[in-house]
Amino acid sequence: MAMTVFSASGLGMLVMAGFLALAAVAQLNDPDPLVWMAAYGLPAVLTLWTCITDIGRWLWRLLCLAVLMSVGVFAVSVVYPTVRDGNIGNILTSEEGR
Repeated sequence: MAMTVFSASGLGMLVMAGFLALAAVAQLNDPDPLVWMAAYGLPAVLTLWTCITDIGRWLWRLLCLAVLMSVGVFAVSVVYPTVRDGNIGNILTSEEGR
Protein backbone atom coordinates (compact mmCIF):
# COMPACT_ATOMS: atom_id res chain seq x y z
CA MET A 1 0.00 0.00 0.00
CA ALA A 2 1.46 3.33 -1.04
CA MET A 3 1.86 5.90 1.69
CA THR A 4 0.31 9.20 0.78
CA VAL A 5 1.69 12.57 1.73
CA PHE A 6 -1.67 13.41 3.30
CA SER A 7 -1.50 10.73 6.01
CA ALA A 8 0.03 11.52 9.39
CA SER A 9 3.07 9.34 8.84
CA GLY A 10 3.44 10.64 5.29
CA LEU A 11 3.41 14.22 6.56
CA GLY A 12 6.01 13.35 9.21
CA MET A 13 8.22 11.74 6.58
CA LEU A 14 7.83 14.81 4.36
CA VAL A 15 8.91 17.08 7.22
CA MET A 16 11.87 14.81 7.98
CA ALA A 17 12.93 14.85 4.32
CA GLY A 18 12.78 18.65 4.44
CA PHE A 19 14.97 18.80 7.55
CA LEU A 20 17.49 16.41 6.03
CA ALA A 21 17.57 18.45 2.80
CA LEU A 22 18.17 21.65 4.78
CA ALA A 23 20.97 19.93 6.70
CA ALA A 24 22.54 18.91 3.39
CA VAL A 25 22.42 22.48 2.11
CA ALA A 26 23.87 23.78 5.39
CA GLN A 27 27.02 21.71 4.79
CA LEU A 28 28.15 24.01 1.97
CA ASN A 29 30.42 25.91 4.37
CA ASP A 30 32.11 22.73 5.61
CA PRO A 31 35.72 21.97 4.58
CA ASP A 32 34.56 18.68 2.99
CA PRO A 33 30.96 19.39 1.95
CA LEU A 34 30.47 16.55 -0.52
CA VAL A 35 30.80 13.83 2.10
CA TRP A 36 28.30 15.45 4.44
CA MET A 37 25.94 16.56 1.71
CA ALA A 38 25.77 12.94 0.58
CA ALA A 39 25.31 11.76 4.18
CA TYR A 40 22.29 14.05 4.63
CA GLY A 41 21.05 14.20 1.05
CA LEU A 42 20.72 10.47 0.40
CA PRO A 43 18.42 9.86 3.40
CA ALA A 44 16.41 12.94 2.38
CA VAL A 45 15.87 11.54 -1.11
CA LEU A 46 15.07 8.06 0.20
CA THR A 47 12.58 9.45 2.73
CA LEU A 48 10.88 11.60 0.12
CA TRP A 49 10.84 8.69 -2.34
CA THR A 50 9.25 6.41 0.25
CA CYS A 51 6.68 9.06 1.11
CA ILE A 52 5.59 9.49 -2.50
CA THR A 53 5.81 5.96 -3.91
CA ASP A 54 5.53 2.39 -2.75
CA ILE A 55 9.05 1.06 -3.31
CA GLY A 56 8.46 -2.25 -1.58
CA ARG A 57 9.74 -3.54 1.71
CA TRP A 58 12.67 -5.54 0.31
CA LEU A 59 14.00 -2.60 -1.74
CA TRP A 60 13.69 -0.24 1.22
CA ARG A 61 15.61 -2.65 3.45
CA LEU A 62 18.28 -3.08 0.78
CA LEU A 63 18.70 0.69 0.45
CA CYS A 64 18.86 1.12 4.23
CA LEU A 65 21.48 -1.61 4.44
CA ALA A 66 23.55 0.09 1.73
CA VAL A 67 23.40 3.42 3.55
CA LEU A 68 24.32 1.84 6.90
CA MET A 69 27.23 -0.05 5.36
CA SER A 70 28.59 3.08 3.67
CA VAL A 71 28.31 5.07 6.90
CA GLY A 72 30.08 2.26 8.77
CA VAL A 73 32.92 2.17 6.24
CA PHE A 74 33.27 5.94 6.49
CA ALA A 75 33.31 5.84 10.30
CA VAL A 76 35.99 3.14 10.35
CA SER A 77 38.07 5.07 7.81
CA VAL A 78 37.98 8.11 10.11
CA VAL A 79 38.50 6.35 13.45
CA TYR A 80 41.10 3.74 12.48
CA PRO A 81 43.95 6.16 11.59
CA THR A 82 43.37 8.05 14.84
CA VAL A 83 43.53 4.88 16.93
CA ARG A 84 46.47 3.49 14.94
CA ASP A 85 48.55 6.66 15.44
CA GLY A 86 47.71 6.83 19.14
CA ASN A 87 46.19 10.31 18.86
CA ILE A 88 43.35 9.55 21.25
CA GLY A 89 43.19 12.42 23.66
CA ASN A 90 40.03 14.26 24.53
CA ILE A 91 37.72 13.19 21.71
CA LEU A 92 35.68 16.38 21.97
CA THR A 93 38.68 18.53 21.04
CA SER A 94 39.68 16.58 17.93
CA GLU A 95 38.11 17.05 14.52
CA GLU A 96 37.20 13.37 14.30
CA GLY A 97 35.28 13.60 17.58
CA ARG A 98 33.04 16.40 16.43
